[in-house]
Amino acid sequence: MEIIPVINCQNRSCVEERLSRVSPLDPSWVQFDVSDGIFAPTPTWNNPEDLEAVRTNVSARPNIEAHLMVSDPAAQASRWARAGAERLILHMEKYDPETLVSQKREFPRVEFGIALLPSTPLDALAPYLEHTDFIQLLAVQPGPSGQTFDESVIDRIKALRERAPSHTIEIDGGVNEDVARRIREAGADAAASGAYLFSSPDIQDAYQKLSHA
Repeated sequence: MEIIPVINCQNRSCVEERLSRVSPLDPSWVQFDVSDGIFAPTPTWNNPEDLEAVRTNVSARPNIEAHLMVSDPAAQASRWARAGAERLILHMEKYDPETLVSQKREFPRVEFGIALLPSTPLDALAPYLEHTDFIQLLAVQPGPSGQTFDESVIDRIKALRERAPSHTIEIDGGVNEDVARRIREAGADAAASGAYLFSSPDIQDAYQKLSHA
């Protein structure tokens, strides 16, 4: 299963420090958690205009997915797309299918994914599925890193895999070694992990444990 390190920071120096720590892992993707303090309670670094400089400063060139937990997703998606993010993850709770289609047309090189809060019914995904092949299920409420995995997400993964057999399913929140194994068995393709990796005394060992779980 693909493991995507999550960078959840309040300032650029933290972003650069964490990006430099995951760079030796050579991940295909790194996720930036972007919160405006409204949709999610804790604001995080949201300065995509500095993205190229950040990458250059740490000599890291992983693909970047920006998880936009914001109240104005269309505007923020445009900023991150223009700055060079390769994937944008937008919450359907604030983002309609018509805007998804429009922005995919405007930014054809960017992959657009749709995210759901744990409380959002899977039925609400129906209008989005034909316009994206990437779905992120949150396993925690948007907020601080290090929350406990919501066990109900296991059944949500299984149900989504039946509805969307060809879509990529990513799980975000509370992922540790045991959770990684169980979400993979349920049908997930990728897991985003922040606290488990960055709180580990050996980030490379933690990354390998998740990757092989």
